[in-house]
Amino acid sequence: MVSKNRAFQLTIYIVQILIIGSLCAYSWKLMSQNSELKIIISKNQYSISFIVLGLTLLCSGYLLSYFRWYMIMNILSLPVSLLSTLKACSQSDIVGAFTLGASGTDFSRCFLVMKSHPQHNSRILVSIILDRILGLSSLLLLGSLSIILSPVLQPVLLKPHTQHLGYLLWFIIAAATCSQLLFFSALHITGFDWLQRLIIKIPFIGSKLLKLIHCLEESSQHWRFFCLIIVYSLGIHLLMSTGIYCIGRGLNLTIPPWQAHSVTYPLTTLIVILPLPLGGIGLGEVSTDYLYTVIGQLYSIPVQPGTGVIVSLGVKTSCLFVLALLNVIFFLLNHSNQQAAKIND
Repeated sequence: MVSKNRAFQLTIYIVQILIIGSLCAYSWKLMSQNSELKIIISKNQYSISFIVLGLTLLCSGYLLSYFRWYMIMNILSLPVSLLSTLKACSQSDIVGAFTLGASGTDFSRCFLVMKSHPQHNSRILVSIILDRILGLSSLLLLGSLSIILSPVLQPVLLKPHTQHLGYLLWFIIAAATCSQLLFFSALHITGFDWLQRLIIKIPFIGSKLLKLIHCLEESSQHWRFFCLIIVYSLGIHLLMSTGIYCIGRGLNLTIPPWQAHSVTYPLTTLIVILPLPLGGIGLGEVSTDYLYTVIGQLYSIPVQPGTGVIVSLGVKTSCLFVLALLNVIFFLLNHSNQQAAKIND
């Protein structure tokens, strides 16, 4: 039975690589048919070194984000191993890319980890909620700091056709920060008793929500650790935004400079985090192209229309390739660990 499961998993990973390889070939064919890109490809002007560097940075960002969830689960006293966490995360990201984006990823993580540890369902769910909240908080922090510290990017909040982006960014930051401060201040002053009395009255799901509240109450004792996680997440997002920039440079396209990607990456990520089919494909490409054009004007860089679409598709294809590779590596590591355990027994 075990050998059949391993064969099935290996088959799934091989199918993933074949599908992603086909997507890479098809994307390359489409790009080669474009008149401008055809000239670039025919003259071999694209930089393999930049593309490899971008893939390495994206892979590092994924691994560090997986380790962030492992640290959160560890602080919540969940008996999960690092390898099983890495394996569940890489599989879930593949699922999210073809289903509902970040929502599909979180549901898949819940399913995979709860399947192995059904007695810790509440703690697992809380760990996923905390991981998502801390990741988004650091993402908003990166975008806002980049605009504040960059004199070139500050006009993005003043120009008439980009005011709504700036107002939306600041509104989300202010609303998220104030709501978190008010919520935790109220809980610190009054305790969790009033919240428990309120939740227990909810029919059907009141008792389950109460378990989540107890887990949140326990996790609130580690607020210093969570502050460090936000700083740690800033490094992850910087790696990811730099990886996107390197892939754009590797394709030899005229794109905004590196520091501008610390603004475009948070904004496009916030847009595509919505539970849309196929990971929000199409919406992310259009938003990236729009931001490239607007921010390119601020830097006096003539970014051609469609450049953001090509870079976004190239990044998504690269991410799928990296995830498939990580899936195979984690499968082989897990297989070797099981073999070593059998020998020891």
